Amino acid sequence: MVCLKSDADSNETSNGHVPRFSTDQRTYLTSAVAIAALISNFFILPILTLMGVRTIFTVCGGISVIATAFMPIGIRTGFYTALLLRILQGIAFSSAFPVIGAISSKWAYFKQYGFVVSTLVGYVQLSPTLSMPISGALCESDLEWPSVFYGHAIVTAVLFIIFVLIYRNSPSKHPLVTTIESTKIAINKAVQSKSESRNIPYMEILKTPAVWAVWIASIGNFTFVNMVFLYSPTYFHNTLGMEVAESGLSAAVPAGLEFLLKISCGLISDKVKCFNETNRLRFYNTVAYFGASGVLGILCFIDPSKNSTLCFLLLSIATAFLGFTTGGFFKSGPMIAKQYSQFVTGNVSLGLTLTMIIVPFVKNGIAPMDSAENWRKIFFFMIGMLVITNIIFCIFCSAEPAKWTNDKIAVVASSSILPRSQIVPVQPPTYIPKNRNSFNSTYID
Repeated sequence: MVCLKSDADSNETSNGHVPRFSTDQRTYLTSAVAIAALISNFFILPILTLMGVRTIFTVCGGISVIATAFMPIGIRTGFYTALLLRILQGIAFSSAFPVIGAISSKWAYFKQYGFVVSTLVGYVQLSPTLSMPISGALCESDLEWPSVFYGHAIVTAVLFIIFVLIYRNSPSKHPLVTTIESTKIAINKAVQSKSESRNIPYMEILKTPAVWAVWIASIGNFTFVNMVFLYSPTYFHNTLGMEVAESGLSAAVPAGLEFLLKISCGLISDKVKCFNETNRLRFYNTVAYFGASGVLGILCFIDPSKNSTLCFLLLSIATAFLGFTTGGFFKSGPMIAKQYSQFVTGNVSLGLTLTMIIVPFVKNGIAPMDSAENWRKIFFFMIGMLVITNIIFCIFCSAEPAKWTNDKIAVVASSSILPRSQIVPVQPPTYIPKNRNSFNSTYID
């Protein structure tokens, strides 16, 4: 939006006329993705269970490529064409978290849930870390703003081609996964037929407080994430006085720091043994939410006109603190739901999409002019959301599999697989022929 506004101010570019979208229209374009994803989420989950991750995610990737590639034409055509393409992007986006849930339930070794989940959910931060500085540079280059959409469409197409070639819905069906590896992955996983896996106990899941704790915690997390992801370039450009290209590069720093911390915390959370798993979830989530709230509280009392660099650093640090969530509510979902993780973790996307709808209206209602005082109110709002949702999560969270997951558990136990160091090679029996002395040749068995 910063890039389009910059070009629209000059009325004309070498690539044609750029329409001036009103503030309300920009809000609708931002929210269209969230609304489409929110509605599609109710359809994507059963379809994903029926047809599998590989097929559905590839189709959604294709929709995303087409919608993104045609976006420059849609923007030049007018608001309603652009809105339609944004809706298609939202439909494609709705598959992300259900896919994360399905992959973690099928592919994650039970001792590495934190690392696997942190790697998968890290896309939320990794994508803006890469796209924002590149988009800012393309926007300021001779290629101008259409190249941002064309570039993203090409990269998305390449990534989904790699995905469909490499990914399989089950470890046992993957040509590069050995029998020992697939057996190890299957430890503590439920054995279900395809028909059984489609019978998701929806009512039992909805009656589980620990599940609601995960979903409510996601609302606090994504309120912060979406505010920073959608509007940090605007904050850096309009409030801190950065140039367009500089604001795009700077907006990637908070997301990049959070991504690195997410991966690290996911890995470390699997190794920490000083307290039980449920308290570990509470600890990581509290560090994430209260740490970010504390830094935002300091930021509220800093004058950005005199300390723009300090404001930038504080917002980056506050965002980085949310990397601890991979040891908190993100990890809790697959642990509670096990074979039904595609539903529980998939509905974390509701927190993402709901806040994507709400955040633009909150931002434009509280900070329409992007003044320092306006942004101070936004920071207080974010603090309140983090504190309230973390308290609810800590009260109701759990690391124990819910009762509705205990159908038939795989008979493979962790004790049945020996460490590599304990495996002793077996020598084949030696064949000695009866008339060995009568032969002068070498025997080959």
